Amino acid sequence: MNIETQTLVNSLKLIDGTFTPVHAHDLLKSFINTKINYHKLHRLILLEGDHNHKTTFDSSRIEELKLDKNNLSEIIAFAKANGKQIKLKSTVSIELTDEQK
Repeated sequence: MNIETQTLVNSLKLIDGTFTPVHAHDLLKSFINTKINYHKLHRLILLEGDHNHKTTFDSSRIEELKLDKNNLSEIIAFAKANGKQIKLKSTVSIELTDEQK
């Protein structure tokens, strides 16, 4: 019997709407902080058994997210100063594969 691996593709619509700058800031800042905490926790788990473990990937991702948070603050300040609303759309694509990482 020959069984082929089938890839399933799906998506989740997480955000789709127009928000005030304050609400957009709260929503996106919360999301970014959650991602930062995820990477910090992952790094801590790696270090728990091996204090010499290199965590370059996780640390660099945390720095990227911190930069994104700073950029977000600039966008929000501009939107507030110019009386703008912020339209957000976010979709997560989900694929089931046999790839191992």
